[in-house]
Amino acid sequence: MFFYGNFALMSPAGLFQIVCQERHSVVISAWHGASHARIQIVNGSIISASCDDLDGPEAIYRILSWTWGQFHLDPAPLKPATPSLIDINCWEQLVLEAARRRDEQNDDDEGILPCPSQQQLAGLLACYPALAGAVIVGYDGRLLAAVDLANALVLHAPALARSLAIIGTTLGGNKRIALYMNGQQRLLLTEWDEQTLLMAAPVADAPISDALTQLASLVRQKAARGKHRQ
Repeated sequence: MFFYGNFALMSPAGLFQIVCQERHSVVISAWHGASHARIQIVNGSIISASCDDLDGPEAIYRILSWTWGQFHLDPAPLKPATPSLIDINCWEQLVLEAARRRDEQNDDDEGILPCPSQQQLAGLLACYPALAGAVIVGYDGRLLAAVDLANALVLHAPALARSLAIIGTTLGGNKRIALYMNGQQRLLLTEWDEQTLLMAAPVADAPISDALTQLASLVRQKAARGKHRQ
């Protein structure tokens, strides 16, 4: 590995631009939560790409939609992979098409809040007694909502949640909900959507299994509401 970075600091489009315009030959490995992508570039031309169950241009469009995640670059192998059957060499056209699709998606989602308000979050948590409180933060550092957590934790929540997410990905974690323990403190972390994280603290005397189950139920409830609105 000779270069490592975070999409919160450099967008996928910016990464492609640098690598392709400079005509480098590299393999890009990238992670976005549980998603994994691999792109091979030879002399500035994208010759193969995969992302989860997608290949070719559709894999590139998926990666270009990511606003956070990690990546690293390795030198391309001496024997390149067999090129995709679909021509994906023109990175500029791929970026333009991804932007067009993103604009269409934003139009479709107009009026749908990416996360609940403070009052909505409090109402949701009222149904889950094993969770003492929760906070929703954005990968861009915004504090979006916080309910029933200590002020010190809320103050550092954006940096803490993002750091824990990066640590989990670096260590190869791919679970929907991760448990972090530090002495007497227990924190649960999960994705709220593609741009935000939800961090919750279990009730001190509640079994951690109850907190995990209830947080999973909360996330499923949010996902179901999102599908209903669409």
